[in-house]
Amino acid sequence: MHRRRSLTVAATLLAMVPAFTFSAQMIGSDSRLTDLMNEAPGVRFYHHEDGKLGLVYGVPLATGRNPLESADRFVARHGALPGFDIGDLVMAPKADGIDPIQPVMFEHDRGTFKFTAINYGQFRRGIPVFRSGLVVLVRNEADYPVVMGNYGLRDLRGFDPGNQVGGMAGDEGNGQVNAQRVTQRMLRNARRVLGFEGQVVGAPQTVIWAGLDGMVVEPAVAVVFSLEFDSGDPATYRKRLFVAHAGTGEILYSESEVHEVTDIVGSVQGNATQGNGADICGPEVPMGMPYARVVLNGQNYFADVNGDFVIPHSGTTEVTLTTEVRGRWFRVFNPNNAPPEQLSMNVVPPGPANFLFNAANATEQLRSEVNTYLHSNIVRDWVVFYNPQYPTIPTQQEFRINVNITQNCNAFYNGSSINFYTSGGSCANTGFSSVVYHEYGHHIVNRSGSGQGAYGEGQSDVVAALLTRDPRLGIGFQNNCNSGIRNAANNCQYQTSGCSSCGSAIHSCGQLISGCVWSTRAYLQQTNPQTYHDIISNLALNSTLLRTPGDTTIRPDITIHYLTLDDDDSNLNNGTPHYDEINQGFSDHNMPGPPLPHLVFEYPDGRPALIDPSQGATIRVRVLPLRSQPQPGTGLLHVDTGGGFQTVPMQEIGNHEYEAIIPGGTCGQRIRYYFTAETTTSQVVSDPLDAPATFFVARVGSALEVVFSDNFQTNQGWTVTNENLTDGAWERGVPVGDGSRGDPRFDFDGSGACYLTANRTGNSDVDGGPTRLISPIIDMSQHCSYRVSYARWFYSQNGVTDRFTVQVSNDGGSTWTTMEDVPHQGTSWIHREFWMHEILPLTNQMRFRFNAVDNPNDSVTEAAVDAFLVEAVIINEPVAELTGFQVLVGSLTSGTLADLVNSDDQRVRTRSGFGSTFTDLHNMTMRVDANSGVPSPSSIDLTIESRISHTSGTAQVRLWNWNASQYNMVGSYAIGQTETPVTIESIPAGNFINGSGDIRLTIKHIVVVPVFAFQFDSFFDQVKLVVD
Repeated sequence: MHRRRSLTVAATLLAMVPAFTFSAQMIGSDSRLTDLMNEAPGVRFYHHEDGKLGLVYGVPLATGRNPLESADRFVARHGALPGFDIGDLVMAPKADGIDPIQPVMFEHDRGTFKFTAINYGQFRRGIPVFRSGLVVLVRNEADYPVVMGNYGLRDLRGFDPGNQVGGMAGDEGNGQVNAQRVTQRMLRNARRVLGFEGQVVGAPQTVIWAGLDGMVVEPAVAVVFSLEFDSGDPATYRKRLFVAHAGTGEILYSESEVHEVTDIVGSVQGNATQGNGADICGPEVPMGMPYARVVLNGQNYFADVNGDFVIPHSGTTEVTLTTEVRGRWFRVFNPNNAPPEQLSMNVVPPGPANFLFNAANATEQLRSEVNTYLHSNIVRDWVVFYNPQYPTIPTQQEFRINVNITQNCNAFYNGSSINFYTSGGSCANTGFSSVVYHEYGHHIVNRSGSGQGAYGEGQSDVVAALLTRDPRLGIGFQNNCNSGIRNAANNCQYQTSGCSSCGSAIHSCGQLISGCVWSTRAYLQQTNPQTYHDIISNLALNSTLLRTPGDTTIRPDITIHYLTLDDDDSNLNNGTPHYDEINQGFSDHNMPGPPLPHLVFEYPDGRPALIDPSQGATIRVRVLPLRSQPQPGTGLLHVDTGGGFQTVPMQEIGNHEYEAIIPGGTCGQRIRYYFTAETTTSQVVSDPLDAPATFFVARVGSALEVVFSDNFQTNQGWTVTNENLTDGAWERGVPVGDGSRGDPRFDFDGSGACYLTANRTGNSDVDGGPTRLISPIIDMSQHCSYRVSYARWFYSQNGVTDRFTVQVSNDGGSTWTTMEDVPHQGTSWIHREFWMHEILPLTNQMRFRFNAVDNPNDSVTEAAVDAFLVEAVIINEPVAELTGFQVLVGSLTSGTLADLVNSDDQRVRTRSGFGSTFTDLHNMTMRVDANSGVPSPSSIDLTIESRISHTSGTAQVRLWNWNASQYNMVGSYAIGQTETPVTIESIPAGNFINGSGDIRLTIKHIVVVPVFAFQFDSFFDQVKLVVD
């Protein structure tokens, strides 16, 4: 979307040059990024401080029939960017219990989600890489464009886990490790770190350890497990995650799974006391207990959001109702005190039965029970409102709240509960509003699949600040009702080392993101006073879903997350509806978004995919202001037809609107082009932004005509040959496998069937080979070029030796030329296309074959092919337009100009007249006018289809010589009663076309008979002038 308007703000950007980059300048010579730049002009890249690719974004990156297909196509084509192997990517959840397909940004006015995030895990030999993945964001609109790829992948180049697994304790002999047995060897090291004799909780998991958050480590096979020490006293509770080397038992990494306020800056949750502070800072008033549970005769009933309930019942006999601080979504526990308050009431239907917890309001313990329960429901409702399909939270019941732990000045989240302390030690009871929001904020982060660390602390502070609408976290936490323990209204500045100017400790660092969000909120409040809270809440919550697994850092890529979610047309290069506010808010903390160009280019009629070889392609270009005003008359076209980019002025046809002609070339030729214009301050702006490094591409041709199309629903003549194959031959059919062994579950184009190897369930794949799928012979001799496209699938667990090759033959299969030779491509369909004239000479004996092999037979190998299509490049002849005709000698009997041009049953019919000499006494002369529409053509080919009513005669064709002002004879031929087309070729055009492109010719039919009173009829159609 175009930037709505400039935002007037008092703050200015710091004069700092951050080490991160938003451009393609760090790409170097890697061809994969260059291919992406060429395929998606305008694409942008975000690199982390260490130079590693972080984000790909800015313009549509892939499309499909649904979000998953679009994401798969993006991954198939661009998953293997520098340092990454596409064969390692498999669609997988970021964490247990999280769906890999995640709706993002619920739009209440439309009742639908704006985006879908597809998550891919990184695996090598079936072993997951610890906290590594790719998040692909798809916009839910026509063609489902991919608008961002967030790369949280690890560089595994040259690493084979099989080399480490062999010989390890627990080696299963199949590249896997029995994690349960290996873990026992690591307990001593882990318990030394924990400080207690903790016990393993949950199931250990074999992973590949390749570091986190910019670490540089040697990849290693490792085991992840958690130790928990729980004596029953929450004050000594410990839980810690460990990553240990699978061979040596060395602890490679560990982290606490207990997230505390004192350790984690930005904790945000709340209590039931009025206002945003601790219970010492405000009075208590009766407030509804959302979704509270009420029990009648052993049956549970639940109140609504306001605490009101209706229990279906018949009769007027007195009944007993009971309730406790427990509801549909949360349950409060008092580990160090008496059980939470329980109330019972006898009531005669219909009541009312009005319960009041903490009625006496005499102890902090009962206050904490009510307050934590109330605010836990408030923050949960906030999550569900802005994303009804957020992972886990919308359906998670009786989440545990522990209150009144007999320690002071703390609260924590441990993955399964939120926990709050009693007053003492200069601190209030921590079970109050913003602290509740903060601790539950950790749960929000956890369920997104992101890491905690600094980001978890900061994002939890964000949750608290947005819900309380107060930047101060924990007002009254330290018995001071005028201040909190942290403040989102801060001036923390992003630093490439040390996180921020506020410090590198996770609490201090976390204030960086809370500061960015609070500043953005302030700018949004200026420009959108009625909707600012909804805008920033929606962005803040859903941005967590774009984080890659385990990511704990706060970097400027978060700014891009916010802008991408805010965008409404899949193009960040022209801004977003709230670009100014978001960019300014994050820039205030040295986290600016990608800069917008000064100008925006639009193409009202689109950009051509095909260019006419002789006439070129006319394109309209509109230059619009964004950051600056365009300078009139400065629009230029830059085009490369094979000899480098040449500059072509464009004609300005309106207010900063231009028209240009992209010149043609030879059949099928690749034409590269881009545009520039200047601002009123002489700033040159290109489209694409990085031109000429990136550019638009079109092919020379008038049209594409389908020659051969096969979706494999029927047999169209394909054959299969096998060499040294024991299993896995090509078969045509509807896929029956479940995908568990790398086989496709569905065909590519949705028609049902495809060709695939060993189409059986269970242990079936290519063994040995190759197995070859060979096309029928296809004639490619009739046109100048052909485009061949198909979808392929190739999975090979080995991923090194086994190959999938596609070959073409122009001699019926005697010799073969390789079109592509690919290794393991993961579990996804990949669509490919080739222009055949660039590969080998075209004949009428073209054949294609697809070869899959597992030789040596040491891996699971699956292949498939679908949607095979051959299209001919059609070159339309540059035909002059006939503008009129008249009979000069004789008379018109019937017919129109359309009859003169078209090939149908209608013709122009004339009656002869009398000439001036005996030799042309009986003749008919007709003049035809035309316009070439082509500037300065070199030749004319003239075709006329005609006959006469007499047995024989002579036809003469003359063209008007504009320079000599006379007709010149260009052709003469015999004519009779049989309708015959005659072509006069290669007439030099120089004298016969004027500066306006006008052409004039006469067609004269002569019959010589020794009878004066004689007439004949002439018949004409398909009069055509081809100019070139």
